[in-house]
Amino acid sequence: MLRADRLRPAGPADQGAVRRHNLALVLRLLSELGPQSRAAVASQTGLTRSTTSTLVSDLIERGLVRELGVNAGQRVGRPATLLELDGTGLAAIGMELNVGALTTTVVDLGGRVLLERRRPLHSAERPLEEVIGEVLCEIADARSKIGDDIDILGLGLAVAGLVDSRTGVVHVAPNLGWHDEPFGEQLHEALATTDLHEVPIVIDNEANFGALAEHAWGRADGVDDFVYVLAEHGVGGGVFSGGHLVSGANGYAGEVGHMTLVRGGDRCGCGSRGCWETLIGLPAMLRAAVPDVAEALIADDLVSPEEKVAVVVERARRGDRIAVGALDELGEWFGIGVGNLVDVFNPRLVVIAGALAEVAEWIVPAAMRVLARGTVAAGAAGCVIHTSSLGHRAASIGAALGCIQRVHADPTVVRRDDAVHQNTTSGATR
Repeated sequence: MLRADRLRPAGPADQGAVRRHNLALVLRLLSELGPQSRAAVASQTGLTRSTTSTLVSDLIERGLVRELGVNAGQRVGRPATLLELDGTGLAAIGMELNVGALTTTVVDLGGRVLLERRRPLHSAERPLEEVIGEVLCEIADARSKIGDDIDILGLGLAVAGLVDSRTGVVHVAPNLGWHDEPFGEQLHEALATTDLHEVPIVIDNEANFGALAEHAWGRADGVDDFVYVLAEHGVGGGVFSGGHLVSGANGYAGEVGHMTLVRGGDRCGCGSRGCWETLIGLPAMLRAAVPDVAEALIADDLVSPEEKVAVVVERARRGDRIAVGALDELGEWFGIGVGNLVDVFNPRLVVIAGALAEVAEWIVPAAMRVLARGTVAAGAAGCVIHTSSLGHRAASIGAALGCIQRVHADPTVVRRDDAVHQNTTSGATR
């Protein structure tokens, strides 16, 4: 049972917090359990029926809940009207900015994907001002496609780098050429003259958002302890422990790609040497598996990351000795890094995404051999490795869901005059 907070507020100043808590409680229950009557909501939350009725009316006015109709299956007593999560008129835009690609996903509050697309970015290092211009164009284009009757409740940006999610500052994004860039502040200023000037902006590391998406919708649904490893040009990670994303003291947790595995090894984009990224990232894969065309592929900004990996996959499928041998060795390095993560975090699952997922059939067996012999936990504590079920859209989905979670945590961020869809009895949200 979802229980309401039974502590009485200390004074009038706490009434707002209690109301926000209870609104979130009702909204979360409908999100998790599906259509419920007012009486069922009261019973499940422990709130009184009168309080529940008031809260439901508030949520309906905000366009977050709607009346579905009478419960036709009810056999005893007066037929009750069912309530369900609405949000069909409210959506979040999630974007992933990565080397070589910009991915956009629009998700409404009910969990329906309204738009998703991925387009190439034909250069690696890009000035912040240029990227902001592209983001604004992408927002405008997305809104034109989803229609004017959808209000935007948040913008989520996933960046391949070290991000302070509290301030929106990207401290280091070596593969984008960014250092201490005030991304959030400048994007907010760029939106100042638009109708999105008050829309919350959420910025975080791409792997954190990818992990959030996998936990909510993907391979890690129902798994509360897992590690998400994303390998494209660079390598990042997101860690869930006890059902919560591990963010660290400053939000920098998850930079698994910069574990030093080889002392004095190859130079990494972060400035260090011998990072895990230099051993399992896409450039390393290309140089080892297809050495005759690797440098040309790495330098060609017109070729997408997926197309570059496809060259490796094609050779491995036809049994090319160099490609297969390189992937086996890459799998061992992957297993060594994963073994460190298993010993530190004791996950049930490791989800791999990006370039690594495309070559999983060759690298996972080698990685599991390393785990079996190289970790402290017996049998690697039952940890398994699976590929992402969301693919290249995971981070952009997670960026949108990050905005939606803020509404679930505090429904009052959606003003009553923002609600465009009021009480209706047709359609399903998910």
